[in-house]
Formats: sequence, structure tokens, C-alpha cells
Amino acid sequence: MGVITIKTEFKSRYIVTGVILVVVLALLLGRLFDLQFNQGAKLLGKAQAFSRKDVRLTGPRGKILDRDGLPLAYNETSYNVEFIKNPTLRSDDNRKRYTESIVKAIEVIEKNGGKTLSTFALRKQPDGTFDFFWPGLDKVTEKNSYDGQVKLFRSMMSTGTGGKVKSDAEPGVFYDNLRKYFFIPEEFTYEQAFKVLSIWQEVKYTTYTIDYTPVVLAENVDMNTVAQIEIRSNELIGMQIGQGRTRVYPNKSMAAHIIGYTGRMLDEKTIMQN
Repeated sequence: MGVITIKTEFKSRYIVTGVILVVVLALLLGRLFDLQFNQGAKLLGKAQAFSRKDVRLTGPRGKILDRDGLPLAYNETSYNVEFIKNPTLRSDDNRKRYTESIVKAIEVIEKNGGKTLSTFALRKQPDGTFDFFWPGLDKVTEKNSYDGQVKLFRSMMSTGTGGKVKSDAEPGVFYDNLRKYFFIPEEFTYEQAFKVLSIWQEVKYTTYTIDYTPVVLAENVDMNTVAQIEIRSNELIGMQIGQGRTRVYPNKSMAAHIIGYTGRMLDEKTIMQN
């Protein structure tokens, strides 16, 4: 009787173990089927987004010489602090970390005597109210162009915010919503927030037409800035040092109508939206 009881007990254990193994195997196969067939296309897209990065590069402008071979315009190598936002990282936490990185990068640049981008179009007026402003574009005499820029700016800055930034909000409310959306610290002054929002504005404009387009925070920075940005690369997410070219005009403004000048160009898609 004792032998039969022991054998029966072992047999029961084998059955239980076998059932558990079958259940686990079935769950694994079910999960595999779900990943392969139900979520395969979605996961493939995510994998490609992380493995491929399209970056737009600009070609250098050539030298311009006079008839005696003397330069009228040429390039000098310089270093820029650039910011690239990964378009697949869209969570609040990622956006907050990016803003923190921008704030720290601005501190490094200014500490070393550099100047950062200052193009934010929503500006505080002397009376404390807010209004839109673009250099060289008069609100009254060029009303159609001005209104078109306002419409484009509102659309750009509110797109992808999940309704947190209303495109039709009053300028002051629009500004406050942008501060909250980009997690700009409450204790920041308008001047400090202006610098951070200038960067986010350029990010919005560039990612509208192409992903992974570098936004230049500061041009022609010194080597102290280059070294500090590189050393703190793990902390300053999205920041990098890019090699740029500074356009030099030895004769200043002479023959400017022939030589031309460098300036920010709008993408064809952006122009069509205006």
C-alpha cells in the first residue's frame, strides 16, 4: 500500500507540472501571436523611428571674389550650440526634461558671454499686455501679411498640444498657456521665459516641415561653451555642438545688393500656409 501511495503522489505531481507548463507555453504563444500579427506593423514603425533619423544639412556658400581675386564674401568655420528634439518623445515628462535641458544650455552659453536665439513672436508690451510682433512687418500698413503670420504662429504653437494651448485664445492667455505647456518654471521672469519659448517656437516651425532639424540656440560660441556642452551631454538631452560657417564681408556693406546676405528662409510648405 505504501508503494502504491508514493507512485500515485508522484504521478499527480507530474500531471500538475505538465498542466502548468502547457498553460505557460500557451500564454507565451498567445503573446507571440499578438506581437507578431496584431501589433507587428505598429511595433515595426516604432523600431524604424528609433533606428532611422533624417537630418537636413545645408551646403556652404561659396566665395565671392572681385576681378582681382580679392574676397568680397567668404566663410569662416565656427561652432554652434544646436538642439534636436526627438519627435517620437511627446509625453509631458519628456517635454519637461527638454525644457530643463534648454534652460541649462542657455545658462552655459550666457555664462561664457554668448547670446541665444530671441525670435519669440508673442511679446510683452510696455503696458503689460501681449501682442504679436515680427521685425520689419508693420501691423497696420501690412495688415494682410501680419494677420497671416499671426494665424500661422497660432496654428504652429497650438498644434499637437492636445487642446492645452487654444489657437484662438487672447494673446496674454495664449502666452500663459505656452508657459504651462512647456513647463517653464513659475518663478521665471518674462525675459527668461522669452528665451526658452524662442527655442520652442523654432522647434515647432522646423518639425512642421521635417523631423530632426537642428535648431541653433547660439552661433559662433567660444571653446569654453563647446567643452561644457560636450562634457554635460548626458544631462543636456537634445543638445549638441554643430560646425557652422560665419559669413564674412571684408568690405562691410559695400556692394550688398550684388553679394547678398544670409538670413532665415521659410520652407515652401510654410510659405503656402501663410
